[in-house]
Amino acid sequence: MNENLKLKNQSDYAKEFIYKVGRDENIYSIAQKFLTTVRFLIGLNGLTEEPTRGQSILVGKIQGSLYVVKPKDTLESICGGDKEKIM
Repeated sequence: MNENLKLKNQSDYAKEFIYKVGRDENIYSIAQKFLTTVRFLIGLNGLTEEPTRGQSILVGKIQGSLYVVKPKDTLESICGGDKEKIM
């Protein structure tokens, strides 16, 4: 287990968790599994190469909700007309 993977305090448990990479998994499949991005996982873990089976990595829990963009959606309509959220 990677000794560098330590959560800072109890409130961090609500945001991040430690995940052990399984067989036939890669950074892309892990990102898809937890609805996050490859770039986020790489940055969170300081990865310079593909994680290997059995390696422990930090995964950030998703904040917010998933929205599927529909035809004719605009940034303003998605943000509920709140232009401050766009900027």
